[in-house]
Amino acid sequence: MTASSTVRNEGPEPVTIIAITPIDAHDAQLADADLVPMPTVPDADGSFTIAPGFGASYPPAENLETPASAALWADRRQAIGSVIAPETTWNLAYSVSTERAGSIQGLAIDYESANGQRHRTRTHLAVELRSQCLGSTAENA
Repeated sequence: MTASSTVRNEGPEPVTIIAITPIDAHDAQLADADLVPMPTVPDADGSFTIAPGFGASYPPAENLETPASAALWADRRQAIGSVIAPETTWNLAYSVSTERAGSIQGLAIDYESANGQRHRTRTHLAVELRSQCLGSTAENA
């Protein structure tokens, strides 16, 4: 399953993401994490579609909602090792996987500033995966 969180470098110098770790993981793991550019052009209705959408399969090859979100996904880059310039915002799109059911309580993101100082921030999006969604049936599961 795909989830996402916005990450922003509010500092005056570039930072490099050096690690991303699930917080309080129970039978779930981080499968992949990419930085996807934030949209700058609105959709026809004036809204902005972030790619990929929450809950999509990962990678979201066939579930991108608009041509604009497909273009954003095409410009993604692996999160770990990426440099984020000052005053820029990215969508951190990540995949959480499990064999049957599991959860994480967010992600810890370790990063290093240009002067070598290390820091940690965290996302606050908890993800819970179940083997079958509540109220689903075999026909629509």
